[in-house]
Amino acid sequence: MAVWFGALGLAALGVAYVVLGVRRRGVREQQRQDSQAVFADRAREIQAEGLAQGLPGEEIAALQQELALELLGGEKADAGPPATRRPARQTLALLAGAAIFGAVALGLYALWGDPNAPEIVSAFDTLAEDDAEETRALASALTIRAGHRPDDANTWLHLAGLRMRLADYDGAAAAFASAHRLVGADQQVDLAWAQARFLADGGTVSATTREIAGRVLATAPNHPAMLELLAMGDLRAGEFAPAARHLASLLRQDMPAERRRLLENTLALARERQGADRAFVSVAVTVEGVSAEADSNAPWLMVFLRPAAGGPPLAVARQPARARQTVVLDDANTMLIGNSLANSGSVRVVARLSSDGSAADYQAEAVSAPVDPTTGPHVELRLEHAAP
Repeated sequence: MAVWFGALGLAALGVAYVVLGVRRRGVREQQRQDSQAVFADRAREIQAEGLAQGLPGEEIAALQQELALELLGGEKADAGPPATRRPARQTLALLAGAAIFGAVALGLYALWGDPNAPEIVSAFDTLAEDDAEETRALASALTIRAGHRPDDANTWLHLAGLRMRLADYDGAAAAFASAHRLVGADQQVDLAWAQARFLADGGTVSATTREIAGRVLATAPNHPAMLELLAMGDLRAGEFAPAARHLASLLRQDMPAERRRLLENTLALARERQGADRAFVSVAVTVEGVSAEADSNAPWLMVFLRPAAGGPPLAVARQPARARQTVVLDDANTMLIGNSLANSGSVRVVARLSSDGSAADYQAEAVSAPVDPTTGPHVELRLEHAAP
């Protein structure tokens, strides 16, 4: 739309240039005619006075010549060719200026404009979700536009969205890649690109998808959509340990109860597939004063392992408190980068209730006796929630 306004503005300037030029020419022509009329009247007066005084004709002509030089700026009163050539040159200059304005307007439109832009915008406004034929037609039009305008990021983004709707995931991923080339690292573009690449690769995490995910998680370590995508890809690839880590990180966030149950079951499956020889602690926590199902008024339950002799947490789980729940702490929840609970030695289990999910600001706490994670111990803890 901006291109249209720019072209119309240049055209308007060209018209204004011509109109003002013609008006100025008319004013100058009127001034010239007025000067000639004044000269004619004064010349007749000089001739009448000269004849009345008996002056010779040569002297009268000389006086009239002096008057002509004074009124007409030094030009001869009878000089016709310059007066006719000057307007012709002005007309040519005006026409040339108008032509230049028009050429510039057309050039800018050829550089930035698109004759099909109004139709494309209108098609987007009326596009229905289930109209596959119209979606394909619009995707085809945007593909052509992208070929003509390869540096237009919006075209690539719209095209990628349409290809996703058409289940052309490989084409969508290619369009998102082109958009990324233009806009750089953008979280929304990266997320959509990773999802398209994930679907195009049959639900597996390729090197490209993992690179995109790493870029997103570097700035948003707990991004839920990216964590879930990686977890699903790792489960499909049989990589249950990293899948469990992604799911455990995801479950530390707030989410609807139904979705939480689904992810908890998925995490339990990933842990089961890892085998029984892994180091873990199973913790059954009873919370008095809360309902059997977590609700919006329930406090957060923080459960973590710390060295028996004291120190920072080794593994952490966080979820809305229920009257009864079992929390498993293993390498999926570990805070030990590149290490395992199997090497942690004796640990204690700590359970806390927090209104805001912070382990430091808590209203109730329970601590277990020392246990060894390599033996897969089961711990029972009880907390009491005092309603505000």
